[in-house]
Amino acid sequence: MESASIKGAVLDLPFSRVKQYVSGSKLSGYDFSRYLDPGDVDLLAFDVHPTLWYPIELYDRLIHVVCDFDGAGEDGFYASFGAREADTVLSFRPLRALVDGASVFGKRSGVALVKLANLAVSFGEWRYTGDSLADFRVEATDVGPLPDSLRYVLEGFLSSLASRLTGKLVGVTSVRPTRDWITFTGSGG
Repeated sequence: MESASIKGAVLDLPFSRVKQYVSGSKLSGYDFSRYLDPGDVDLLAFDVHPTLWYPIELYDRLIHVVCDFDGAGEDGFYASFGAREADTVLSFRPLRALVDGASVFGKRSGVALVKLANLAVSFGEWRYTGDSLADFRVEATDVGPLPDSLRYVLEGFLSSLASRLTGKLVGVTSVRPTRDWITFTGSGG
């Protein structure tokens, strides 16, 4: 079985943040071994390519460093990071075109946007149900490798994206009844 991976376009935001910390010596004396593997720090000498696949565990390790440094361990940090990440990810032209194109599908726009998950991670089945992006559910199955940190980032990402496309404030929560199954629920305005 192929290892669980994440696209560089998604990995880039936490990767770039940690890279800035290291190059700016902001983390002088920081115990990287708390979250990062020894080889992770060596990777920071390179750039992430947006179309290549990277191990999903690397995202989890990097986002923990970002949360520790920027979020001071704050519970809601991952969701707020995901909301900011929506802007960064959508600056990647092919993903922006998918989002812009999805808006013409009306009630089916969520079905089109769930395709982002297939572009972002190499595993899982993602199904959208709902009448609008202001009231929906996304069922994710076979997502055992998805770290909870990314699950919470996705809550913020989906909330920001749905709010932007509907013009209403849309809140997103998730539950994980089993390791392989996550349900995201969006509701708003």
